[in-house]
Amino acid sequence: MSSINIGANVKCLTSACCQTGFRCAPTQPQMRALGTYMIRYIFSIFLVLSTQISYAVNWKWEPRTRDDGAVVILASREGFDSLNEVIESTPKESCIKHIGLSVLSQYAQLQSELHSYMAENYPQQLEEALNSAGNMHNPKVIALHQAFREAILKSSYVQSVNEAFSKRCEKISSVSFEKFHIAKSSINPKYEAMVWLTSEKCT
Repeated sequence: MSSINIGANVKCLTSACCQTGFRCAPTQPQMRALGTYMIRYIFSIFLVLSTQISYAVNWKWEPRTRDDGAVVILASREGFDSLNEVIESTPKESCIKHIGLSVLSQYAQLQSELHSYMAENYPQQLEEALNSAGNMHNPKVIALHQAFREAILKSSYVQSVNEAFSKRCEKISSVSFEKFHIAKSSINPKYEAMVWLTSEKCT
């Protein structure tokens, strides 16, 4: 009977299994990556469902602590009534790493600012996107990704978050998103995406 030689240099390909087919313990970075992936996966499902019932639910804010101690704040049916409340309630020794935004159509001022910024700074790309299908796979919509990212960062919404963060010496440093699309069922277009605001410590 032949035996399987498991060398010391066997490398894990995923957090669950090795090249040999034997289970092995995931590393700390793998666990953090898996935790972030799972949060984003759950949040993406939440985005699809919540878009259909956004005006029927009074959304709240729920903090979730990762294995590494960092805090992620997500919209939820339970939790704090305002984002400022959850930020102020989070211990200063805990880093608030991400804030997840969904159902952007509920933020009227943000929608107005997004449209104004892109119309002023990316007029051609915006016009082409609005004159074509608004789905996330449309190349004309994909061409607006950078404009949308900039518009979020420049918005008064992010400025208000940074004001709340200033007491913690944190600030929003970058924006990432998934499933960006344009809903054109109403008079004014609605810009939708699963948005992640990522923070960093002040320097």
